Amino acid sequence: MTAVTWEREASPEASRPSLWERRRRERRDAEHASWLVRRCLAAMANSGLARHTESCGGLPGMVTPQVRSVRLGTVDRLLVQLMTGQTPAELREIAPNLAEAFGVRFVRVRRRSPGYVFLELHRTDPLDQVIALPDAAESATEPVLFGRTDDNRELRISLADQAHVLVQGQTRSGKSRFLYGLLSQVSDTSDVLICGSDITALVLRPFLGSRHGHLIATGAGDIAAHADVLDELVTIMDDRIARIPADQDVYPCGPDDPYLVTLLEELPGLLRRAAQVDGRKNGPLHGRIQSAYGRLLAEGAKAGFRLIIVMQRADATIIGGYERAQCPLRISFAVDDRAAVRMLHPAASDELADYHCSAPAGRALISMPGLPIGRFRSPEMGSYQEYVINVLEASAAESVAVA
Repeated sequence: MTAVTWEREASPEASRPSLWERRRRERRDAEHASWLVRRCLAAMANSGLARHTESCGGLPGMVTPQVRSVRLGTVDRLLVQLMTGQTPAELREIAPNLAEAFGVRFVRVRRRSPGYVFLELHRTDPLDQVIALPDAAESATEPVLFGRTDDNRELRISLADQAHVLVQGQTRSGKSRFLYGLLSQVSDTSDVLICGSDITALVLRPFLGSRHGHLIATGAGDIAAHADVLDELVTIMDDRIARIPADQDVYPCGPDDPYLVTLLEELPGLLRRAAQVDGRKNGPLHGRIQSAYGRLLAEGAKAGFRLIIVMQRADATIIGGYERAQCPLRISFAVDDRAAVRMLHPAASDELADYHCSAPAGRALISMPGLPIGRFRSPEMGSYQEYVINVLEASAAESVAVA
């Protein structure tokens, strides 16, 4: 093992330590840095990243990626030089093994430059920090806060720039509060109209008395009303597509023709209830609903529609490969097994998929163009009453503005 340089990140000192204290700290840091290097090399070797070699004299040996420097601090960081032909993805695969070897909660692998990566050793999960809900957005072009990633960056996404969103998560996983926070941020946005179908009668109910209410169906008592709303949305989509200007390929949305953020809450439950009303699967109501949401998925993005499809589990029997392909933004809160994670996030490792099956509420996986898979924590919405108050206050502000 070659010599490894190490340093400690600067930190404000309340008082200047004595020379003796500084030397004792330096000795302790040197021992800790050496221990980190040894543990890292052993963990990589035992996790399959070592390569067996043979010297000119026939003596067997073993080589692994090499640690070049260590930076100690709140988050210890190791600079690792990969072997020829290795990629950062190979280290990300064994990140749980490294975390176990170091005795930390989480190891993040970050690419530094070709052939080099940083290993960041987090003693606590970065997603344990509570995220406050921001103020409402003023336009659909303004990025709204989806949450904070595990590298402590805000995950902000513009609904105008994205297409459709597919969200899955079991009961009490935090997906409803994520929706409350997301819709609260756009409830007072002039170029956004919130609409859709909510068989639970909870997420969209606060919007019924506002300007959003005429394209909303809630509850399970009248399934035909849900089909009617979806059919009306398809009619609006067809009309907009017919009116796309000759020099553009998308419909120009604005306050007069807003983006239609269309929620389909618990779509599998809606389809099952429609089949019950019809007395058979693929009956009239079931067929209308399935046809309408299929068309909105396939053609709605260019007409200003942004679908948010929510379900407990994105089974292929409910939403097939074609429909999933229309949803480039995919979010998974805690689900019941690894297969459910892989349904939306094929790039998830076995360790990440298993961990996410028991993830705490509010933590989610996300896949989107440019980000094959990542972790984030959604903003803290608080209670359902706070969500209702947010929506009602936005509706009151709209009424004052109109007056």
